[in-house]
Amino acid sequence: MLNDENFDVLRAEAILDEDHYGLADIKERILEFIAVRTLTGNPEVKIICLSGPPGVGKTSIARSIARVLDRKFFRLAVGGLSDSSEIKGDRGVCVGAKPGKMVQCLKQVGTENPLVLLDEIDKIGKSSKYDPEGALLELLDPEQNAQFLDYFLDVPIDLSKILFVCTANDIDRLPDPLLDRMEVIKLAGYTTDEKMHIARDYLVKIVSGKCGIKPDQVDVSDTALLSLIENYCREAGVRNLQKHIENIFRKIALKLVRCLNRDCR
Repeated sequence: MLNDENFDVLRAEAILDEDHYGLADIKERILEFIAVRTLTGNPEVKIICLSGPPGVGKTSIARSIARVLDRKFFRLAVGGLSDSSEIKGDRGVCVGAKPGKMVQCLKQVGTENPLVLLDEIDKIGKSSKYDPEGALLELLDPEQNAQFLDYFLDVPIDLSKILFVCTANDIDRLPDPLLDRMEVIKLAGYTTDEKMHIARDYLVKIVSGKCGIKPDQVDVSDTALLSLIENYCREAGVRNLQKHIENIFRKIALKLVRCLNRDCR
């Protein structure tokens, strides 16, 4: 079964701006993909590989792409994977044999055209015997994945309708045949000004909701955020910044609950 896709460019632009601050090049590329799909019905697109340091939002961007297109989302972490059977499945004669991850993916999402995120593709394990890189190449190659063979089912499966998005911290670690089939989009680290916007417009709202704190119960000043960013969160991404904001809001939550308990007594 195929899910109907949404190719409304204006809606897509609004969703991307809602989910992410900045990242103009990434958003433009996603909108280009939608525009080409609208005009042709079936564009030939390379695999998208989002490359950048940890915490810059590669996984969340992939989720946003799935949301924009109304595709189901499935994340497959391939970091450390060293056995091709994780992708290709076990042969039926093996004890405890099971299908590969892609068959499990299609079963879980219930559609032939999900967005599949292959996370940390640059950290895939090395093995001359079990050849995980070869299985991955077969999975991503448009010339092969229309007849992808899962060893457990022993029948060809059409994976050509899947939109694959990969993430990598260091594309130099990727084999050339795999890299050749990808369109690499690099995400640089955020500037202090961008981190300020992200913290104020996204992170504070997300964290306060998770901690059960209402907006009128706490006022986070720009001075406080700037001090936090410049003194404790100088890395490229914003993951550590979110952790520090969570620490602060947990302390605020504890203080509020203590005050409530004293009033109750």
